[in-house]
Amino acid sequence: MAEHPNVEVWRKGHAALSSRDWDSIRRYLAEDVTYHVPGNHSLSGDHVGLQAVLEFLAQGVAKTGGTLKVEPHEVMATDDHVVALVKFSATRDGRQFSYNGVNVYHVKDGKLTEAWLFNFEPQVSADLFA
Repeated sequence: MAEHPNVEVWRKGHAALSSRDWDSIRRYLAEDVTYHVPGNHSLSGDHVGLQAVLEFLAQGVAKTGGTLKVEPHEVMATDDHVVALVKFSATRDGRQFSYNGVNVYHVKDGKLTEAWLFNFEPQVSADLFA
């Protein structure tokens, strides 16, 4: 059974992020993309616009010395949304961090236009991205 086209959009964007291919990531994000990041840490808040989202993603990578990984467990889609069950992991200052999350994306015309990132261990992400 073929995957929904929006799952393919997410997977290609995720692969670009995983390989730190910042030019390719741009192909999968709308110019007016918004990322909503919960929590109480340096990366929390709304990141509005392509440049702000790229900076947010790059900061997450930089804060972890490039060790940040987002591993998909399950990815599902409709014509308007993608839902990804993911595991975040990273090392920072010699400490290992890991937590599960659910990312919900709005997709339009083959691009991610909005993202809501949820995690089940807010204190772990707060410690990681302090």
